[in-house]
Amino acid sequence: MSAFKGLYLKDLKISKGNFLIGMGLLFLIVVFAYGLRGYFGEPLVPLIFFFAILVLHVLYLPVILFISLQLEGQSQLWLHNPNGGIKLFLSKLGAALTYYSASLLATFLLLQFAISTTEISEDLYGMNEVLNNHLLLVIGGVTLTGIYISVWLLFYWTLYHSLKGIPFLSRIRWLVLLVVWIVISTVSNYLAETKVFEVIQEKGTVQLNIFSSQFVDMTGTVGQINLVSIALHVVTAIAVFLISVLLLERKVEV
Repeated sequence: MSAFKGLYLKDLKISKGNFLIGMGLLFLIVVFAYGLRGYFGEPLVPLIFFFAILVLHVLYLPVILFISLQLEGQSQLWLHNPNGGIKLFLSKLGAALTYYSASLLATFLLLQFAISTTEISEDLYGMNEVLNNHLLLVIGGVTLTGIYISVWLLFYWTLYHSLKGIPFLSRIRWLVLLVVWIVISTVSNYLAETKVFEVIQEKGTVQLNIFSSQFVDMTGTVGQINLVSIALHVVTAIAVFLISVLLLERKVEV
C-alpha cells in the first residue's frame, strides 16, 4: 500500500501543473461568459457555457492521463520500476480522477449558481428538466465514458511504445495503431448488428421511470438503460486494462 501511495503522490505532482492550467482556463471562461451575458443582456449565456464545460469533462480524464503518460515516457523511469503494471496504471488513473473530480466539482458549483440565478423559459422544457432534475445522471454518464476512453488510451499508448522494440514496425507505429483501431471497430460493429446481439439487447433494456412523460415524448428513448451493453463495456474495459498491463510489464521501450 505504501508503494502505491508513493506512486499516487508522484502522479499527483506530475499532473499538478496541468490541473492548475485547467483551473486558470476555467476562471477565464467564467469571466468571458459573464462578460458576454452583460454585453448581450442574455442571462442564459453562463448557464450554457458551464453546462458545455461539464459535458466536455468527458475528455478531461483522457487528456490529463495522456499528458502524464507522455511525461513518464520521456523520463523512461518505468523501464526500471519494480512495481507491477496494475499499480503503475491505477496510480495514474487515481491521480487523474482526483484532479478530474476537483475540476468537475468546480464546474458543477458554477453551473448550480448559474441555474439558481437564471430563470429558464418554459419553451426550453427539456433543458430545464435536465438541469434541475437529472444533472447527476449527466455527470455519471460523463464520468463513466471518460474512464472507458481512458482505459482504451492506456491500451493504445502501451501498444504504441511496445512496437518500438520491433524494428520493421517501429517507423509505422501510428499506421499500426490505425489498423488495429479499424479492425476493432469493424468487429465491434459487426457483432452489434447480429441477430443474437439484438435479441440480447432487447431483453436487457430497462426503462427508468424518472423522466416526465413530456420529456420522454420530446427525446424518444431517453430513460432507457441497456444492462447488457453496460456489462459488455465493463468486461471490455477490464480486458483492455489487463492487456495494457501485460504490454507494460514486458518493459516497453518508452
